[in-house]
Amino acid sequence: MFESKLGAKAGKAQKDSAQSGFAEKKSQQPQSKASQGGQLLHHTDHKGHQPRNFTCPLKDDVNKRRRLSGSKFEKIISVLEVKLTKVDACVPSKRQEPKVEVGATHKKAYSEVVEQKIPPKEDLKVLQPIQAVSVSGDPQSLCLWCQFAVVFCESTVTWSKEGAVLAEIKRSSGDESRVSLTISKASHKDLGKYQCQLSSLHGSITLDYLLTYQVLSEIVIPPSPKTISSAPVEVGGEEEDVHCSRLMFKDDFLTDQYFGENCPLSIITEKVHFGEGMHRRAYRTKLQAGQIPLLLSGHPCVLKVHNSISYGTKNIDERVQKNFSLAVEECQVQNTAREYIKAYTDAAQSVEAFGEVPEIIPIYLVHRPSNDIPYATLEEELIGNFVKYSVKDGKEINLMRRDSEAGQKCCAFQHWVYHKTEGNLLVTDMQGVGMRLTDVGIATCKKGYKGFKGNCATSFIDQFKALHQCNTYCEILGLTSLQPKAKKPASAPKPNPQHSVAPKKKTFGPTVKGKT
Repeated sequence: MFESKLGAKAGKAQKDSAQSGFAEKKSQQPQSKASQGGQLLHHTDHKGHQPRNFTCPLKDDVNKRRRLSGSKFEKIISVLEVKLTKVDACVPSKRQEPKVEVGATHKKAYSEVVEQKIPPKEDLKVLQPIQAVSVSGDPQSLCLWCQFAVVFCESTVTWSKEGAVLAEIKRSSGDESRVSLTISKASHKDLGKYQCQLSSLHGSITLDYLLTYQVLSEIVIPPSPKTISSAPVEVGGEEEDVHCSRLMFKDDFLTDQYFGENCPLSIITEKVHFGEGMHRRAYRTKLQAGQIPLLLSGHPCVLKVHNSISYGTKNIDERVQKNFSLAVEECQVQNTAREYIKAYTDAAQSVEAFGEVPEIIPIYLVHRPSNDIPYATLEEELIGNFVKYSVKDGKEINLMRRDSEAGQKCCAFQHWVYHKTEGNLLVTDMQGVGMRLTDVGIATCKKGYKGFKGNCATSFIDQFKALHQCNTYCEILGLTSLQPKAKKPASAPKPNPQHSVAPKKKTFGPTVKGKT
């Protein structure tokens, strides 16, 4: 390339010198056009004798264009040489040269487009954690719900219990309404750990909730037990040796409680339970050998066993300890209520018009060493129509409670205990056959009453105070109504006589010290 360049420059120089010499000769020796034409004819007449330095006008134009194009090409070559020298000085060696991916620019542009389409990422938020509430119109069901925020795109809500998926719900973009899970006919089988997970393009968030027996018992009203047959049924089952203990009381039965000696018993229990509540199963059993107060050999009894004793733990020792504490609590609650109804009986029998007084039967603590669920409670079997006379939360209207003698006397007993403890303790769940009651509960204030705490929520006391209507037996015992008396409407004040007042004169325009 450089050789051709140098040759072109040399040829150009020769041509320029030849042209300059020809111009000088032309200026020194002018010739007429005729002589020039004759010279031209003279040269054309002699073929083969044309001088070499003579060129045709057409060829001169072509050569001129070639020289011009060559000069432009030389300028381009010179500019490129300058640029190449600069680039060679600036660019590092091949070893230091950074590698550039072919599709880098395309990926960058695509990411910028995606960022424009997807909204800016923000962390999902929780407006309300998981809560358990009752289901309207279905007292045996329970509802879990929660609420999320900052949901800018489509999402999926997944409800699960201990790893098992229960429900999966698709939510549209911007939907921040509550998400809920309904548990129909909730029972002890539904106790455990629940999770609610919200998943979207921005990530996921998970909420945990532990459904315990205490929460379940406060929300769900178990169905009334089926009517028990009027005659005892022969028990046929497995025989086992157990130990039975009776809860004993001292002068202050609320604080001085203890279990007596273990009495050895032999019982025969049916394999299949005949009744089931939220947390226990009832089995028919019969005393085969041994005796305890109020229960003789051959007497039909009911053995109540807890269905679930884990309550969030898989440790065997912790499960047994929980089972023991629940059985002890049931004995303490029902036998403490029995002591209160004994005192209520003494107050009622002092009035001849009162008549028969309800009775709460005792229950006993049973230890079964050979069983997986070692602790249970034992009580006499009540034969007849089982009725609820009072409901702990006031949601149920029971005609038997309102109209029957036993129901009215049970409500009067609740009022009497409330009055005696100054509103700090209430016996709830008054139920049984006739005047004989069992499976009752006790609600106390938050701090307890004289060191004793019941097994029902404090809110039951406030609900009883608001809903209780006194009956004939409340009046016989001289109990004061819990409902506030209606205030008499205040007499309207007499209107004051109106004196005629002369109308004031209207003034127009501004006034200055009386002047208009």
